[in-house]
Amino acid sequence: MITKQDLEDMGALSPLLKDFLMTTITEGVDQMADVLDLGKVDYDHFFNDLKDSEAKQMFEFLNEVALPLFDDSEMYELSSKVKNMSDLQIEEATLDEAVAELSTLHDWLRWTTSQFASSGIFFGHGTDNAWDEAVSLLLPALSLPIDAPKELMHARLTSTEKNRLAGLIAERINDCTPVPYLTNIAWFAGMPFYVDERVLIPRSPFAELIANKFSPWLEQPQSVNRILDLCTGSACIAIALAQAFETAHVDAVDISYEALEVADININDYMLSDRVLPIQSDVFSGVPGQKYDLIVANPPYVDAEDMADLPREFHHEPELGLASGHDGLDVTRTILEHASNHLTDNGLLFVEVGNSMVHMDALYPGAPFEWVEFEQGGLGVFVISKAQLDTYFAK
Repeated sequence: MITKQDLEDMGALSPLLKDFLMTTITEGVDQMADVLDLGKVDYDHFFNDLKDSEAKQMFEFLNEVALPLFDDSEMYELSSKVKNMSDLQIEEATLDEAVAELSTLHDWLRWTTSQFASSGIFFGHGTDNAWDEAVSLLLPALSLPIDAPKELMHARLTSTEKNRLAGLIAERINDCTPVPYLTNIAWFAGMPFYVDERVLIPRSPFAELIANKFSPWLEQPQSVNRILDLCTGSACIAIALAQAFETAHVDAVDISYEALEVADININDYMLSDRVLPIQSDVFSGVPGQKYDLIVANPPYVDAEDMADLPREFHHEPELGLASGHDGLDVTRTILEHASNHLTDNGLLFVEVGNSMVHMDALYPGAPFEWVEFEQGGLGVFVISKAQLDTYFAK
């Protein structure tokens, strides 16, 4: 049995981690939460925030010593998470070996693919497999295009470049940081956008709708003069809308000032500040009296059950952009309640609710939502006209 004195002798651990382990063993996790006034501990976020270089030592120690203390049923899930996270770690010795022995870009792509495939990380922020994940990380990190010519695959890397790649690979695996946050590049509608942890990583099927100019629902695209992009985040949808509707003005609104800072970066990068306006707004609060020919909304829509089951990668994203109440539809309710007041007579509303579409029928029985079928994948987007909104909500 390891004692408190044994812990104090573990000089390799940081004071923060030593305190955590000592508290865990001598007082228990729940008592520690009371001391820190944390309420009920959210273990997902708690462990996600432990990005210390000594984290692996902590995980190994917990596996051997602390986990046997977690016999209560409420601690079973935490025990499993800690064991799984220990398996995900990539050894410094493995990274050092790669830096010493790998030479070419092709070598690094092959090795990184193998590491990603065996690590158990989640793919879903722009890629769905280990190879594409490796390409999307390594090439931008080397300031190379994703479609770099094959001749570059055999180019040798410098020691500085190899050490940089090793650090990024470690962060991707050990911290489960999504690649777009490591490279600050995400793609939407065939265009690159700046992203960081102030905004969600783009992955909306709206790109297909925008490319088709919302056909067949929007019969006269040239008549669209004003567009509202609700919950704009990085402004990727707003910018894609401005590119597709070349004479339209787009208001890009978001409740988060931090998200709007990122939106402003992208709007300026695409030189669209004359037609895309970022506005701080809680849904429609920042655009009183304004009417639009087209409203596009990609609000938070993850329900409580799905939030609890999200892979670690998603906990790097702002929760404000993901969670929306027990059924994932809190923000959507507000949108539907007020959208008609902000649509022109022939205006259309498109809303993405993702998996929370399963709750829509019960919440709005008989509503004339038309669910979009996508050719390129995606679901959970409905369209409804101003006239249909007025008729349904007048009941």
